[in-house]
Amino acid sequence: MKKILLTVAILSAFSVSAQVKIGANPTQIVPGALFQVNGTNAAVESNPNTFIIRQNGDVGINSTAPAGTLYLKSAYATQTAIGMQGPNSGHMWFLIAEGGSSTYAPNSLYVWDYTQNQLRFLIAPNGNVGLGGISNPSSMLDVNGEIEALAIKGPSDIRYKKNIIPLVNPLQKILALNGYTYEWRKDEFPDKKFKTGKDIGLIAQEVEKIVPEVVYTDDNEMQSKSIDYAKLVPLLIEGMKEQQKEIDALKREIMTLKAK
Repeated sequence: MKKILLTVAILSAFSVSAQVKIGANPTQIVPGALFQVNGTNAAVESNPNTFIIRQNGDVGINSTAPAGTLYLKSAYATQTAIGMQGPNSGHMWFLIAEGGSSTYAPNSLYVWDYTQNQLRFLIAPNGNVGLGGISNPSSMLDVNGEIEALAIKGPSDIRYKKNIIPLVNPLQKILALNGYTYEWRKDEFPDKKFKTGKDIGLIAQEVEKIVPEVVYTDDNEMQSKSIDYAKLVPLLIEGMKEQQKEIDALKREIMTLKAK
């Protein structure tokens, strides 16, 4: 009978206070907490090892003031990580919120493939996204590798544009461009997922002297250059039209000579 009364008294105490606190320094509890585990004897407000469930259902891990339904804050100075592994000792992944000091974009969020020891996906604080090992994306979407899509579209509505001027001397510019076959220097740039074997294309430094509008310089240590090949299409169209005018003029001249 005494045990039953004691159990009822304990349950009544829990139901009245609606608070459970265990662990080191159990006398301190965060206001509004339903359940709390203190990891050390430090004051709970500065305790980096506290697990808490608040009355509104928010859960904090290493945080006494969760800012969302589930809020994690690392006791480490550089990053907060969530680890996941597939069943049967499967692939292991980490979702990591990076701190200020890092070899990656500071304060970024990224997915780390622990099994293959590779960076797979990264979001920088400025919103830029990197795929395929890009640690500091220089564009809104920076991909180290091939992209496959049914279509890639870009805005071209005339209502978005101003200072519209026809291309000048397109055929002359086309004739100044040089196409090459080449192989990528994969051994010297192992982080780049360059194609194996022969490839074809233009040289950015040469194109920049002729059509600078299609060449971009990355904001990195190497200041590497890239070409927007799609933007060469208008030049090719206008060049073909100019060439066709010359062909038509020659045809008329030949017809005149034949008539004579």
